[in-house]
Amino acid sequence: MNPITKEDFDLFRKALVETISKHEKSTFYGTFLDEFFRELCLNGDADDIKKLGNTLHVLANEKVKAAKITKGKRKGGKGKATLVVGKPGDYDVNEDYMGNEYDDFM
Repeated sequence: MNPITKEDFDLFRKALVETISKHEKSTFYGTFLDEFFRELCLNGDADDIKKLGNTLHVLANEKVKAAKITKGKRKGGKGKATLVVGKPGDYDVNEDYMGNEYDDFM
């Protein structure tokens, strides 16, 4: 395939996505994509590479957010642990160590 027009490139992209995504279950898929994009971008324009990097960054953030939501829903139960702290008057330091001042009387 030799794409020339925007429509040709859209068809080319769809064909590549269909072919490549068949292998997304492979353990080597992430490494493949990393090396694939690196080689594709070697001769690319810096602005185009920045745009691609931003797009991937946004996609990664969305995936992490979705995973957190899914993980939180699965967890159920009590939620986060909390620390219960007593009121300031619950413990009187003087009372613990000194006792009552009238204890020694007779």
